[in-house]
Amino acid sequence: TYRVFDYVLANPSPKLHLNVTSNFSVDEKSWNKYLSYVKQLCKGERIEHFMQYVSLDAWGDQAEYIRHGLDFNLLWDRVNQFLTEIPGRNSVTFIVTMNNLSVTGLPNLFAGILGLRKVYSKTYQRVWFDTPVLRQPEWQRLDILPESYAVKLEQLKTWMLDNQETETTRFHGFKDYEIARLDRDIAWMRDGQKLDPAYINQCKADFYRFFSEADRRHDTDFLKTFPEMSSWWKECEYYARQS
Repeated sequence: TYRVFDYVLANPSPKLHLNVTSNFSVDEKSWNKYLSYVKQLCKGERIEHFMQYVSLDAWGDQAEYIRHGLDFNLLWDRVNQFLTEIPGRNSVTFIVTMNNLSVTGLPNLFAGILGLRKVYSKTYQRVWFDTPVLRQPEWQRLDILPESYAVKLEQLKTWMLDNQETETTRFHGFKDYEIARLDRDIAWMRDGQKLDPAYINQCKADFYRFFSEADRRHDTDFLKTFPEMSSWWKECEYYARQS
């Protein structure tokens, strides 16, 4: 990474778009080194734009559970630090991998993203997000969840529509294609109702086995972290004990 950065600093190009992905949870020394480099890259016209991708799939403890080793509060502080201190043309894009552990935490995450837009997006959009669908592992897919979870995403879509970007709220709302992407994810999720019930039940069993073992290894607690998913957990446990 730093060899690439050094090369760009030695060979600036005002047409260059430079993109980097991070979980923003590294140690302080590594973070300060990285931030210092990005500040240099964004000064003057060395590059056209620096795009910082940040992997984040939910909010708070639930985000940490999904990506073991992530420090949510540290990540969020550093996102704000990045948006405050980096000069020139730059932006942050959250990569929100849509999986069955994300659903209940998305409202808080999207509210957080909307808040960042209102603070940091002035003359151009500096805060972005995308919602790609997870397909593997199969036990973590959206489309094995029951209809009640699709309803939760429908409620989130309604809230996004209420906060859609307009001419008077430019850069401070949700864009039409961002709402369309969520609608696409909901449609794909509901297609799961056409799947073979035996396949879905096997995925449920695997879900329980996987996260039971993850809890044992990581000293975490699924039900403590996702209490609103207790019925789903019990259903997955039932199928795990049947097979």
